[in-house]
This record gives sequence, structure tokens and C-alpha cells, in this order.
Amino acid sequence: MLDGLTAGELLAYAYSAYPGMATRSPAYDRTMSNAQRHVMSMLKKGKIALGRAAELFDRPVKDVLRMSGRMRTQQGAARPRARDASVLIAVLSGL
Repeated sequence: MLDGLTAGELLAYAYSAYPGMATRSPAYDRTMSNAQRHVMSMLKKGKIALGRAAELFDRPVKDVLRMSGRMRTQQGAARPRARDASVLIAVLSGL
């Protein structure tokens, strides 16, 4: 799982997954100011699952889906269709 992660992604994962273990430092502040970008990058690479990304953000899965759609749109990719997202949310809600 850890191969292919950048230092920022690895730190963001550790700081988000184990918040009580981190101490404030310039590295912590720098990493956490970019935590969303790092977590979404790990999700895109397939290093973490959608549910794990939601846990790291401490947000519902549907919010992470929305964030990933916004990031794809900002990067110039096609916006996901609303029907596809609602189907995925319905499927994940049944798990």
C-alpha cells in the first residue's frame, strides 16, 4: 500500500488516521494545509478506498464523492453525471 505514495501523502495519511499521535510542527501545518489534495491523490491512485478517504476526512462518503467530482472538474475532466453519483451513493448506503 505504501509504495508509490509521496512524502506528503504518507504524512497526510498518518496525521489524519492517527490524530492523537501528531504534534504541531511546521511539517504538520504544511501537510495538513494540503491534506485534501493528498487524500484525493491517494484515492485516485487506488491506494485507499472511498470509505477510508471519508474516514480520513471525517465526512460522509457522499461528501467525498462530491469533492472528487469538483477536483476532476477543476482538472478539466468531464463532470460526473448526477445519476451515476446517486446510483453509487445508493449502492454504498446499502453496504
